[in-house]
Amino acid sequence: MSRRLLNIFVIIHLFGFSMPTKAQQCPLVEPFQPVMVDKSQLPMVIQHSLDQSPISLVNLWAVWCSPCRKELPMLVTLEQSKMHNITINTLHVGQPTSEVAQVVADVGLQQLNKGFLSDMSPMSAMGVYGLPATLVAIKGEVKFIASGYLHHTAAEYKQWLVCLEESL
Repeated sequence: MSRRLLNIFVIIHLFGFSMPTKAQQCPLVEPFQPVMVDKSQLPMVIQHSLDQSPISLVNLWAVWCSPCRKELPMLVTLEQSKMHNITINTLHVGQPTSEVAQVVADVGLQQLNKGFLSDMSPMSAMGVYGLPATLVAIKGEVKFIASGYLHHTAAEYKQWLVCLEESL
């Protein structure tokens, strides 16, 4: 075996090497970051939302959260772009109230809002402590989390989600 080839094997063994998956080749859109999450630690309402299609986006929001309310129209636009095999859902954090129902109606969130999460404590295990927070799952497994306002356009997020879907 040549010395050069031996050096390559040593480097691979010492530092590890893996070819990027097709999903990793999709340009990441901020503020999303790759994560590894044990889905069984998530509340059932989130698990159910993540299992609805090959690619699922679940946004956690609250009526009192200004950045949350600011990004809701973009999520509605994203959902209306009719992406194949991609589901967009929202979950309100806190008890459903008449004010929540009014925001859902005003923004046109009826199709997206899949219920509520009583509080954020289950999310702290993943390092998510505030709102808004958004999870993206591939085949039911959370692969990306965004903590904070989704400041890009629906078209930019759509492009990324479609890339993830095409990588399956």
